[in-house]
Amino acid sequence: MIELGKKQKLLVVKTVDFGIYLGEDRNAPQNERVLLPSKQVPEGTKAGDEIEVFIYKDSQDRLIATTREPMLQVGQTAVLKVKQVTRIGAFLDWGLEKDAHAGNWHRQVSLLSWEEVEKFRARGANVADGAFGENLLVKGYDFKSYPVGSIFKCNEVVLEITQIGKKCHSECEIFHMVGDCIMPREGVFARVLHGGRIDVGDTLKLISTRKLHAGIITASDKGSKGEREDESGPAIRSIIEKQGYEVVSQVVLSDDAEGLYREMVRLADEEDVDVVFTTGGTGFSQRDNTPEATMRAATRNAPGIAEAMRYYSLQITPRAMLSRAASVIRNRTLIVNLPGSPKAVKECLEAVLDTLAHGIRILRGEDGECGNGTSLKK
Repeated sequence: MIELGKKQKLLVVKTVDFGIYLGEDRNAPQNERVLLPSKQVPEGTKAGDEIEVFIYKDSQDRLIATTREPMLQVGQTAVLKVKQVTRIGAFLDWGLEKDAHAGNWHRQVSLLSWEEVEKFRARGANVADGAFGENLLVKGYDFKSYPVGSIFKCNEVVLEITQIGKKCHSECEIFHMVGDCIMPREGVFARVLHGGRIDVGDTLKLISTRKLHAGIITASDKGSKGEREDESGPAIRSIIEKQGYEVVSQVVLSDDAEGLYREMVRLADEEDVDVVFTTGGTGFSQRDNTPEATMRAATRNAPGIAEAMRYYSLQITPRAMLSRAASVIRNRTLIVNLPGSPKAVKECLEAVLDTLAHGIRILRGEDGECGNGTSLKK
């Protein structure tokens, strides 16, 4: 009998391209076999060989074998490191991967189209939601048609597609039942750019089919001389990267208007970034020249963004009325002035960031579906 949570010696029953199946004897039926993934199969292993493995369950509650040494087995106690704390509890590191998408590079989730599952059911397969191991079953999107790098958002959660399809780690129960599985060709995998909670019935929105490119300019005389650490530029970067932006340039310049103007023009005309965020130089000081440099770089005005930020900030402090921040368009690039403090940067981006992506797509003449929400089925 295969024992869960313990090390035991099993025989190699079958070899496949993604690993080997193990059982207590060579004639073990399919439901009494367990997969050892190919990356853990010792070199030269063949049918009939005996291998010592540890048996546990993956994230889809399937038995799986490993040659790795766990930090504890059934009946043992051990001190384990906390890997992540969530609203439902803490996840502990016990030395083994929990699911097929596990890894140290980034959190990853799988998505599958509800329509594709319905087509599969129409072929006679009696499969329940989640049967393919998908984390999110979504209605309204043919995920495989979107390129890698596409950005989706649900509530505060932001996902970036990193892979279209993935070879199955095992011939799942569905494959043995109907001879097919749609997850390898219809499913997509996405990294979590910004975490949060998703519930059944929530709406998933397509934000962009590519990453939006941004440039960041910090205007600071002291910062440009190394006399003061730039905190606002990194704050902008941290916030926008969580929303799927890619920062292609980040500089600290003096408050000199000519230098600021030239960098805005360079980012817009040479780098062709989607948006330039500036921080600092928007007050009443004689050296606050950012709005003037911005208006000089403009080909069209876009005052509503700056007005929205001022309105939002006025709910927090009356001093927001002293901001001279501007927001303009230079050809195909949006330029937005932000305040000079990290706290104010965060507040202003909270007011406008969700809407900016829509405006940028319109400016660039790109098709968008941000108004075409779809309900999550799982």
